[in-house]
Amino acid sequence: CVWTERPEVHLRVRGSGESTLPLADSRVTVEREYLPESELWRFFASISLAALPYTQASQSGVGSVAAGYGVPAIVTALGGLADLALDQSYVVHPGDEQALARAILAHIDDGAEVRERILREVAAPRSWDAVAVQSIELYESVVRAHR
Repeated sequence: CVWTERPEVHLRVRGSGESTLPLADSRVTVEREYLPESELWRFFASISLAALPYTQASQSGVGSVAAGYGVPAIVTALGGLADLALDQSYVVHPGDEQALARAILAHIDDGAEVRERILREVAAPRSWDAVAVQSIELYESVVRAHR
């Protein structure tokens, strides 16, 4: 468990979804409300790591937004979630609580250098600008091939 090794770590849960996890602990803040876009910067600036331990998913809007703010994410090896991870040390098997805890402990203190790499290596290639450039290049190649 993360708290065995790092009792000072605080878990912050934000969102309107349901949870079956026992979250009654003074080290847990649960905010069961929608996070407006105007508050995203403040929220992601206040966290050091996003944990997305999905057991059924193929993508994550939260993970994409976190990457856009340079926040590293621990994700499960489902669908395209691994694309949100800086490297394999941020990816765990779904349902493996021990691996999740180890990954959190390994990355909870990631600093500014990692945030910069997230922005450069994870967020930038998936930005709207990058997708637009790739789309234009694809369309141009199709047009050239049919001339």
